[in-house]
Amino acid sequence: MKKMTGLFSLCAVALLVAPTALAAPVLNNEDLATEGSVKFIKDTDQNKTGTINQPDETGQIPGVIELPGEGNSGKGLLRIQFVPNFKFGTKEGISAARTEMPVKLLEYNKEGSATKENIAPFVQVTDERGLDGAAAKWELTVKATPFTADVAGGTDVLANCKIILKQSTLTMDYKTSAEAGTFVTGQAANAEIITDNATSTKVLGTALNKSTNGFQASNVFYDGYQKDKTYTESTTSGVTFIKEAGQAPIENAEYKSTLKWTLSDAL
Repeated sequence: MKKMTGLFSLCAVALLVAPTALAAPVLNNEDLATEGSVKFIKDTDQNKTGTINQPDETGQIPGVIELPGEGNSGKGLLRIQFVPNFKFGTKEGISAARTEMPVKLLEYNKEGSATKENIAPFVQVTDERGLDGAAAKWELTVKATPFTADVAGGTDVLANCKIILKQSTLTMDYKTSAEAGTFVTGQAANAEIITDNATSTKVLGTALNKSTNGFQASNVFYDGYQKDKTYTESTTSGVTFIKEAGQAPIENAEYKSTLKWTLSDAL
């Protein structure tokens, strides 16, 4: 009887323990949070020059272009990426009458290509300062010296000449022209560059309380500019030289003006 009792006791224990061991676990439905983080700092190279991006009105990834001998570039985190020479060429005929001459298109090649193409003169600014809002404002202006030529016996000056900026297409990397127009503004309608070496004319700048941080913004002096269009003409009236009436140039003299482009962030 003792043996039987012992067996029954063991069985009873087994039957009691088994349901507990096989019971489903109790789930904890509490949501737990972790963290991902990333931080960016501005470039420490204050002499950074960067590359010139082809102005693109479509918002696509921009391509790099080269314009040897067609203008100048600056350096820094906020920099003039490109400003052009204005070449008005040669006009036949000597007259004291008012004279207008359209600017020549610039010649460029895409990076890694030797094929030359044409583009209207443009200005481009790069902003890598990491700023936003009102602190990110900037403005690009230009002023010009009188058109002067070396001639026999000294110099000859064409007084009161001006350069008219008649056309504009605003672009910004990764944005359409319509979108770019909400971030930057171009020159006033028919803006005049007075050749007095004193008067500054705005050609590009941030819109009110807007930032171009991390972008390259351009103003192409050509209405309806399109990146993929082939420009077969040699000039554009988007930039026009004006010689006022009442003075005549000296035959075969090359008149030159120095254009000073200034990029300001303390406005």
